[in-house]
Amino acid sequence: MDLTEEEKKALLTEFIEKAKASLATEVKSDIETINKLIADERKAHEDVLKGITTETDFKAYQEKSHKAEDVLQKRVDDIETKMNRLPIETPGKETEESSQETKAFEKWLRKGDKALGPEEFKVLKISDAETGGYLAVAEYVAEIIKEITEFSPVRQLARIRRTSNYAVQIPKRTGQFSAYWVAEAGEKDEATGLKYGLETVSPHCMAALVKVTKENLEDSAFNLQTEITSEMAEQFAVLEGTGFISGNAVGKPEGIITNAAVIAAATLSFAAGVVSPEDPINLEYALKEGYTRNAKFLMKRTTVRDFRLLRAAAIASGDAEGVFLWTPSLVAGEPSTLAGYPVVECVDMPAVASGAYSLAFGDFKQGYTIVDRIQIEIQRLVEKYAEFNEIGFIGRKRVDGQVTNPEAIKIMDFTGP
Repeated sequence: MDLTEEEKKALLTEFIEKAKASLATEVKSDIETINKLIADERKAHEDVLKGITTETDFKAYQEKSHKAEDVLQKRVDDIETKMNRLPIETPGKETEESSQETKAFEKWLRKGDKALGPEEFKVLKISDAETGGYLAVAEYVAEIIKEITEFSPVRQLARIRRTSNYAVQIPKRTGQFSAYWVAEAGEKDEATGLKYGLETVSPHCMAALVKVTKENLEDSAFNLQTEITSEMAEQFAVLEGTGFISGNAVGKPEGIITNAAVIAAATLSFAAGVVSPEDPINLEYALKEGYTRNAKFLMKRTTVRDFRLLRAAAIASGDAEGVFLWTPSLVAGEPSTLAGYPVVECVDMPAVASGAYSLAFGDFKQGYTIVDRIQIEIQRLVEKYAEFNEIGFIGRKRVDGQVTNPEAIKIMDFTGP
């Protein structure tokens, strides 16, 4: 039986509507299943954080879950492809029934932004959430951008001891006797003056407290406890580094440039408040020869710059044999040198100024001792902040640093002559 054009349109319309409804139901069901898999995976991750599930079991579950998600996502993509092949508009209906936004969105789904005309593009934009912004999804990168945190490199230079006691005591010779010449049958007098003492290094405590809401711990894309521990380690390094250079030994380490014996033997700079070619050489010869074999210069980065500019100024002045105190490193990993000795940059050393101790030189392994009692310890405070729905993380570390052999370290006093 032949059908009229109107009957054909009616049948086609009914078929299209049923096909769309069927495909939409399949898509909705698959998407709900995917969302449930994601929710279950998040709960499994929370169980790992709470210690209910092991990391190995979670990884196995995660791998299985991802495979299921991939299969479902492929089904959704295939169904959407089928839907796109169906006519967008129902036969027999006027185009004017669809809004301008709907038509623009349907055309964008089929052919992308290049197919949109000026008027259509105006109504489909991400700056307005309702006209396209909800459809533009940002990519979330699970990585935190961090600026560089600078801290003193004294740990690389000093002698480090670890202890399980409250303090470390190091015997030290504090006096010597003198030998003398004597005749073959001459009487020998008793030699006096040999004395000993103790250097006591007692670790001090550093601490930091960070509070996090339970929701943040549960929903964060990061392992916040690991992140907080990393931040605390970094800030403890900053704090102890400052103490190793300028600490006053009251509840904190003794600094290299605050030790009374080191200050008393300080060498005056050639000119007040500025670096001079004579300064590193005078400092070198102020140190006993036995310490110079492993000696290094310790200074702020800006002081390094001042010495490099000193050399540049000499060359610019036409002095062909100028002041070549600074020698840049030509081998990766090897430090540059000043007057033939390695240079170590230290952010906590003071800048060059009148009265400042801006340049240190010596065998720091012989002269400075660091004692570690407790490495970083993290404690969870669950009950204390429960009424605020927060969990506290308190970190602590016990460490001390002390000048144990002052004659192995020399500093430059830029007060001038």
